[in-house]
Amino acid sequence: LELYELVQRRQDLKHMLVAEKSRYQAPRANLIKGSCMAMIKVITKQIEDIDKEINALIGNDNVLKSKKKELITIPGIGNVIANELLILMPELGSMNRRQVASLAGLAPKANESGKFIGYRRTGQGRNIIKPILFLAAMAARNSKSHLAIFYSNLIARGKKKMVALVALMRKIIVIANAKLKTLETV
Repeated sequence: LELYELVQRRQDLKHMLVAEKSRYQAPRANLIKGSCMAMIKVITKQIEDIDKEINALIGNDNVLKSKKKELITIPGIGNVIANELLILMPELGSMNRRQVASLAGLAPKANESGKFIGYRRTGQGRNIIKPILFLAAMAARNSKSHLAIFYSNLIARGKKKMVALVALMRKIIVIANAKLKTLETV
């Protein structure tokens, strides 16, 4: 519960940081720019403090520590994303691939009625997970890994970039689930 609250607060602070950085771009008055810069420094320090606390709590729990170590081996997943996935999806490692994709909001839902066949869309699931996986997919896409090759192959086959990114997001969460599942059985 404490870890969940820390991650929630971290995400709130990240939203505030983005807003404050946007505000810093707009004004011409030096007083306002100085105020924005002061807020940016305070928020950044708060995020660093929360990250230290989250890492300390995970480091003290052997199960979470081993799960985090396993998640970090996946291209695109670093310390922050691993922490957030562990805390916001505690079920990770105990579901099958369809269930985990559905919980993350990445399972394609049919859009069909009678003879009409429309585009499949992803939806529902935990709204908080998709942006985290989006960042992981962007990092994996730019890496030199099998996930980058997977993304390139989808683009080469004519998929739209966003469709390929969502497929990559799904692949990342399915791989994460499988790695944690094998960790549980060992």
